[in-house]
Amino acid sequence: MIMRSEEFKLVGGENELIPRGLDPYLRHEFRKIGRRVIVAPGIIYHHLPPDTLKKLLKQFYRNGQHAAYTNRNFPKLVIETPPNHGPFREKRPFPFRLLRFTMRQLYALLTGKPILFLCEIIYAFGFIKGYIFLKKL
Repeated sequence: MIMRSEEFKLVGGENELIPRGLDPYLRHEFRKIGRRVIVAPGIIYHHLPPDTLKKLLKQFYRNGQHAAYTNRNFPKLVIETPPNHGPFREKRPFPFRLLRFTMRQLYALLTGKPILFLCEIIYAFGFIKGYIFLKKL
């Protein structure tokens, strides 16, 4: 994300209460002050995955824990991350997200993507553990 530092400060910067979901949170805050969030055409952007399967699974587990922490302790700060750019709903009920997760699992199995399936399962284990054990600091 690229933004002017004065606008970053105006929205309060990154919310240090939440360990995961900062990009959607910042986009939400920028929209609240009347700014538009755009994606430059032709730009490829992503976070490169870790270089080993073990590190990848560890990252998915940690991400699941952090997502659970935010969902449990700061549900109002959980902002939807749409699969595509364009109009989207900022909030989705947990049952909807659970069903969507299940559908992604089924898709990974049916399309022969065992690493994606495994990563999502590990994320789910991290989420469950995080939801049960991680409390507000």
